[in-house]
Amino acid sequence: MYGPGATSTFSIPAPFAEAAASVQQALEQAGLEPVAVLDASELIHERLGVATPGCVVYSVNPRALGPEHPLAGILAVHVAVSAHGEHARVHIPGRSGEDGSEDAELRSAIHRELSAALAHVAMRRSLAFAR
Repeated sequence: MYGPGATSTFSIPAPFAEAAASVQQALEQAGLEPVAVLDASELIHERLGVATPGCVVYSVNPRALGPEHPLAGILAVHVAVSAHGEHARVHIPGRSGEDGSEDAELRSAIHRELSAALAHVAMRRSLAFAR
C-alpha cells in the first residue's frame, strides 16, 4: 500500500520521551490505538550495546480501511517518533503515486487520518525547513 513516496515529517517542540507519549495519546484519542510498539533505540542498546538517540515506532490499524476491507486488522501503518536534539520528529509513510486508483485513494485516506491525529500535538514540517 505504501511505497517509496515521500515521508511526511512533523516536529514536536518537546523532549523525545514527552513527544513519544504525546503521539501515542493523540493516536489513541483518534481511535488509532497502536497494536504494537517497537522501541528501536532500546532494542539496539539491548542487542548491540550501542546507545542511540530515542526512536519508537507505533504500528496502527487505520480506520480508513473500514471493518469490511480485506486488509482490516492486518495492514498496520508505522508512525515513527525520533529524537532530534531537544525536539522530536514524527514520520509517517507518504502516499506513493496519486494515480486515481482505489489503492491511491486508500493511501490518501490513511495519510489524512494520521495527519489529522498528529495535528493536535505536532507541527507539519514543510520541505523548505526539512533538514
